Amino acid sequence: MGPNDAELVQVYTRNVGKTIADVTFSSTADFEVVVEVEAGDAMFSAGAEYTVDIVVRDLTANDTIPFTPGRIKDNLGKPTWPKEDNAFVFTVQAANLASRKGHLCEVHGYLLVGIRNFDSSFARSRTFLIQP
Repeated sequence: MGPNDAELVQVYTRNVGKTIADVTFSSTADFEVVVEVEAGDAMFSAGAEYTVDIVVRDLTANDTIPFTPGRIKDNLGKPTWPKEDNAFVFTVQAANLASRKGHLCEVHGYLLVGIRNFDSSFARSRTFLIQP
């Protein structure tokens, strides 16, 4: 990656507090979505404005699943993105999974950096299952 670039590296799901990806989750426990990002040193030093957001899709029900926090919008170098590589963690709460037992899902994430002519990138997680 060049010094004037930013990129969403990957999106993956994991159990709360774990460090490795997982693709099966209980309908009675929260799980996390991790969005890993990087910014080149020039862009990072400039404190460019950025937006990170995800969509958690229930493929079986053909709808979306709520998560927290919502869209993150700030500037590079702030506490939300303190160094050139960073990971944002979103939580999908168990209360939103009870009716989704046996459903296949996936996450789509995106990163926009800049004010106009955005440096943009996006990624999709592996498909995962809410256990019946």
